[in-house]
Amino acid sequence: MKRQRAIAPISTALLCGVLLTGCGSDVPEFDFDALEDSSESQQSTDPDPGQDDPALAEPAPIEFLLPETSDTPSGFHQIPARCDTSSDANEYRGWYGFAVPEGWEANGLTGGSTSPLDEGTTVSFGSGSIRSSVEAQTDSVDGEGSIGDGQGGKWTTFDYDYKIGDSSVTVRYDEVGTVSIAGQDIAIMAAPYQQAPDRLKVTEYKARIEAAHVYGRFYDGTVYPASFVVTIKPTTDDKELSEEIVRGIVGSFTMPECAKKLVIVTEEATTQKDADGDGQVATPDDYRELLTELSTAG
Repeated sequence: MKRQRAIAPISTALLCGVLLTGCGSDVPEFDFDALEDSSESQQSTDPDPGQDDPALAEPAPIEFLLPETSDTPSGFHQIPARCDTSSDANEYRGWYGFAVPEGWEANGLTGGSTSPLDEGTTVSFGSGSIRSSVEAQTDSVDGEGSIGDGQGGKWTTFDYDYKIGDSSVTVRYDEVGTVSIAGQDIAIMAAPYQQAPDRLKVTEYKARIEAAHVYGRFYDGTVYPASFVVTIKPTTDDKELSEEIVRGIVGSFTMPECAKKLVIVTEEATTQKDADGDGQVATPDDYRELLTELSTAG
């Protein structure tokens, strides 16, 4: 699918939000002709290739940190990634695979994205008001490679103020355990409902997982972590989950080959730089063809 690079690097003004938007399984509307026209016009303004211009430097290949498959914990079953054609599971799934306890049957999905590194999905289990959920939400990263707090600052904590009327309470998350995925140690945080039983219906669990390291966004050697936060909520009947269940869910996250391929093609189509070190660069047409293929896979 990938072709030898034949056009100059695309302006970084087109990088953000061009191919990493959209939701669900539909192919987003995108003006690929405009993207290619922009790259062609830049050929006349790029400095001489012999000059030492960082914009012409090739970034280091993307480093993926999650395994493509994992063993299913005893008493659990797999919720495969949406592009995993080896499974006949239902359509309620995102770009990452994970496992949940037997008896948790997926029956709903909210959110979505056309890129695994821009994931924002919640898979619901159960029925009616008796539901549990597992959410994967991509972190925002600023120009320095730091995770943002969603309000223009840098992230420091999962704690937040819960306000109703004139009164408020600070909901605090404490570390209750750790789990390892392919050598990556991940802290599991919990906000017990008992700290504000009149406002919190269940204990909420969170864990931040790094999916990849992306290099060279500004071609200065900076490593940009591509991470997401897993949020697990039990049913209102259960209120809490055992450490074994939470560890089993968090520790089972995977990023299959099809999702990694989409990340590489998306990055290359937007930057026109080699993202995996194979000497070839995908084009916008490659991106469109792959997205159509994966949109019908699940």
